[in-house]
Amino acid sequence: MLGKSRTTNTIYNFIGNVGYQIVSVILRFIVRTIFIYSLGISYLGISSLFANILSILSLAELGVGSAMVYSMYKPLAEKDERKLAQLINYYRIVYRTIAFIILVIGVLIIPFLSKIIHLQTEISKLYLYYILYLLDTCSSYLFVYRALILTADQKDYIINIYKSSLEILQAIIQSIVLLIFKSFIEYLIVQIVFSIAKNVVIARHAEKEYEFIKNKSMQLDNTSKREIWGNIKSMFFYKMGGVILNNTDQIYISALESTDMVGIYSNYLLSIGILSSVSSSIFISVRTSIGNLITENDRIKQFYIFKILNIIGFWIYGISGIVFSLLINDFIELWLGNKFLLDNNIVIVIAVSFYITGVLYPIWCYRETIGLFKQTQYILFFSSIINLVLSYILGREFGLVGILSATIIARLTTNIWYEPYKLYKLYFRESSKAYFEKQILNIIFIVLLYMVIYYILSLISFTNEFVNIIIKFLIAVILCVGFFMVFSYFTGEWNMLKSTYDIHIKQKIMKRNQK
Repeated sequence: MLGKSRTTNTIYNFIGNVGYQIVSVILRFIVRTIFIYSLGISYLGISSLFANILSILSLAELGVGSAMVYSMYKPLAEKDERKLAQLINYYRIVYRTIAFIILVIGVLIIPFLSKIIHLQTEISKLYLYYILYLLDTCSSYLFVYRALILTADQKDYIINIYKSSLEILQAIIQSIVLLIFKSFIEYLIVQIVFSIAKNVVIARHAEKEYEFIKNKSMQLDNTSKREIWGNIKSMFFYKMGGVILNNTDQIYISALESTDMVGIYSNYLLSIGILSSVSSSIFISVRTSIGNLITENDRIKQFYIFKILNIIGFWIYGISGIVFSLLINDFIELWLGNKFLLDNNIVIVIAVSFYITGVLYPIWCYRETIGLFKQTQYILFFSSIINLVLSYILGREFGLVGILSATIIARLTTNIWYEPYKLYKLYFRESSKAYFEKQILNIIFIVLLYMVIYYILSLISFTNEFVNIIIKFLIAVILCVGFFMVFSYFTGEWNMLKSTYDIHIKQKIMKRNQK
C-alpha cells in the first residue's frame, strides 16, 4: 500500500519511464511510417493540427494535476488515508467538470476551423475527424484522477507498465487498420477505445492498491478546497502560458504557410519530442522524490541535489541538441525521403528551442514540488503573449523559421532568467549570479563544439545511406561525450558527479552490512 523507500521508487520510476519511452519511440515511428504511406502528408497535417488545437483546449485542466499531486505529498507521508480518500473524491468531480468544459469549447470552435486549414489536397469529413479527436481528449479525463495517487506516491512506473502494454496492442491494431482499410476514421476509433482502456485499467489498479479511495462518502472540507484552488489559480496562468507558448506554432504554420507543412514539421517535432521525452524521464522520475526530500527541510542537501540535476541537464540536452541538429536531416531523408526535409537553419532553431527548454527542467522539478506557484504564475503568460505577437510578425516576414524563432525570443526575455532568479532568491536564499554565468559558459561551449563536429562530419561520406548515418552518429556521440567530460573536468563538475556516485555506493554498502 503506502511503502517503499524514496531511492527505490526513484529507481523504479526511472527504469519505468525510460522503458516506456523506448517502447513509445519504436511504436510512434512504426505507426507514423505506416500512416504516411497509407494516408499521405495531408492527413498527417490534419492529425497534427487537430491534436495541437486540442492541446490548447486542455487549458481547462491547467494547474489542476500538479496542484492535486502536490496536495497529496503530506497525507501520503503521514499515511492519512481519510484525507487521501477525500482528495480523490473531490478530484473526480473536478475532472468530470473539466471534460465537460473541453467538450463545450471544442464544439464552439468547429465553425472557425476553416480559417486555419489550408490543404493542397482536399479532404472530406474534416469535421467528423475533429469531433473524434475531441471525444478522445474528453474521455481521457473521466478516470485519470485515480492515477494521481500513484504519481504522488512515486509509482509512475506502474502507470508506465500498463501504458506500454496497451500501447503495443493499440499500435498493432492501428497499423492493421491503416494497411488493410486505409481508413482515418477506424484509426481514430481505435485510438479512442484504447485511451479509455488505459485510464480504466490504471484506475482499477489504483483502487486495488489503495482500497480506501473507494469510499465515495468522504467529502473534502472547504478549507482544503480553498487551499487547492489557490494553488490551481496560481498554476493556471503559468500552465496556460506554457500551453500557448508550445502549441500555437503549428496553428500559425497552418494559417501562414500550409497545413501540409504542419505534417512535414511534425516529423521533426516527433523526433525532438522523443528526445525530450526520454531526456525528461530522469527529471520526472526524481520529481516526487524531491517532494519527499523537501519534507525533511534540509536546504543544503536540496541545493546540492539541484546543482547535480543542472549538470545532468546540461549533459543530456547539450549532447542531444548537438546530435539532433547534425543528423536529423540525414535521418528524415533515410526514413521518408528528401521531400520531407526542412532547411538546416530551421533544424538549428528547433534544436536551440529544445535545449533552452530542457535545461529548465531542474527549475521545474523544484518549482512543482516546493509549491512555488504564486511567485511564477504570470511569467509564462507574458511569454505566450510575446510569442503570439512575434510569431505573426516574424512568420509573415520569414515563414517557418520566423514562427519558431519567436518562441525562443519569448522564452529568453521571460522565464529563462526569471524562474531561476526567483528560485534562488526565495527558496535557496542564494545569489543566482553563478548560475547564469555557468549557463552562458555552457552555451558558448556548445556552439563551439557544434562547429567543430559539423566540420568533422562534413568530411565523412559513405555510399550506403544507412552506414553513413550510423558512422556519423557514433562519431558525433563519442566526440560530444569526450569534449563534455573534458569541459566538466576543468569546470569542477566531474568531481562533483564522481563524489555523489561514491557517496551513493558507500550508503548502499552500509545498508547491506546492516542487514
